[in-house]
Amino acid sequence: MRRWENELGELGALGKPLRRLAGVTISQLNRIIFPPSCLGCGVDLVEPDWLAKTHDIEFRDQEIDDRASSGSFNQYWFQNWQSANWCDDCWKQVAGRTVQRCRRCGALLFRANPLRGSCQLCHGEKFHFDQAFAVSSYHGLFRELVTRMKNQKDDHLAIHLGNFLGSELCLQGWLEFDLILPVPQPWLRRFKRGFQATEILADRVAHLTGIPQCSKSIRATRNTAKQGTLSVTARQTNVRNAFGLYSASVISRIRGKKILVVDDVMTTGATLSEIARMLKRQQASAVSVAVVARGGGNL
Repeated sequence: MRRWENELGELGALGKPLRRLAGVTISQLNRIIFPPSCLGCGVDLVEPDWLAKTHDIEFRDQEIDDRASSGSFNQYWFQNWQSANWCDDCWKQVAGRTVQRCRRCGALLFRANPLRGSCQLCHGEKFHFDQAFAVSSYHGLFRELVTRMKNQKDDHLAIHLGNFLGSELCLQGWLEFDLILPVPQPWLRRFKRGFQATEILADRVAHLTGIPQCSKSIRATRNTAKQGTLSVTARQTNVRNAFGLYSASVISRIRGKKILVVDDVMTTGATLSEIARMLKRQQASAVSVAVVARGGGNL
């Protein structure tokens, strides 16, 4: 290696970047060939001195992963994950600050909520889950990201949206749960898509929060129509008794436990409410839901 570096030194100005390149790892080389880009718009995120920064980037990514794995998530993790994956313009669009979230349905409220315990979206609604959390409203760039994840079977994007959801849950203190369960798809729809985004989301949330997850707990007992094509009343009928547990052995895992159910989008809440009803019927002590985006409008 030293002889190679000496020979590179004789190349003058060209030898400097080549000497740096000689010491990079496969992971660093991958970032040089395929530089990181913004998840929203695709703009290159690499600093001007791209080659000199590769060591810092790798160290930062490894430290982020180590902190997450050890359960020591904090603001440092979030800030570094943000800078490594989003440009400033896109980040402002997906992480706009709100006055508060509706604890009952997860809606993001852009002004003070006059209704105690509910908001305009959920006031008068009957949900079987106890509380809900959403990262963002289902509009603008966030809507584009979720749609791309589902329609293009983008598992890379699903991982990052799962990181987003998991990090927000940690920052907001949503950690008092015993088990994380993803919302399942009917088998025919899953067969056609070959992709289950909610399992990836749940896996990342579990990784960041340290809460165990079980992807083979809830199953769809029959095929249902897509909720997005139905009216509010028809959605409730569509999912009625449409979910169950994989086996009797799962009952012991959820009995008396606080469950967090993870999904990509919640609009009327019919699907998540039905799953919560089924889980409580199987003696879960409490059921909360966490979604990437909350549809239904902005308040």
